[in-house]
Amino acid sequence: MTPLETTLDESLDSTIPNPVDYRQLDCEGLSLDIFNELRPIKRNVKERLARVTEKLPLAWQALAPILTQEQIGSDLNPQGHPLEMELYWVDNARIQELNRDYRNQDSATDVLTFTLLADHPEPSALYNLPVVPLGSMFISAEWAEDAVQGDIEALEPYLMERFVHGLLHLHGQHHDTMDQFNKVVTIQHKVLSTVFKHVTDTLK
Repeated sequence: MTPLETTLDESLDSTIPNPVDYRQLDCEGLSLDIFNELRPIKRNVKERLARVTEKLPLAWQALAPILTQEQIGSDLNPQGHPLEMELYWVDNARIQELNRDYRNQDSATDVLTFTLLADHPEPSALYNLPVVPLGSMFISAEWAEDAVQGDIEALEPYLMERFVHGLLHLHGQHHDTMDQFNKVVTIQHKVLSTVFKHVTDTLK
């Protein structure tokens, strides 16, 4: 996918070119393809995205046993085939475009997921592939900046929380009821408490 040529608010920091468009991480059972569509990207945001990216395998390692314990998505991949997903760091304009075109909601949001395995009418049909595709996730770094209200130290855990939230969706976990919502929030905090030493008030 061609990176967007967008202009972000430069009031907090200067912007610098981002030379890295794509990166692949092996997260022990999950192959993660990461695409950065942000153009240009603020230096402090670039640093936090790099730190979050390095911690993504830790988040998966913390989440995977919880998925098993809570039986989330267990019927989708009962034999434990290797999984694959795509993660896109985008801005508000891009995620609004996706939200409008695919969800009929003409507004920006924090994270969007497009599931393949969980929405497939016959998930077993994907088992013969070298890796089983979970789907794609889009996270707006610009939305995250606004959410933490200038607290750059809170940006990293916020982005990680959105990643975990999206992973739960890709495994078929919803939060349409209060019980489901509380379950999602509890799992997110468990994972973040493992990855980080503390969870900021921004995430409460």
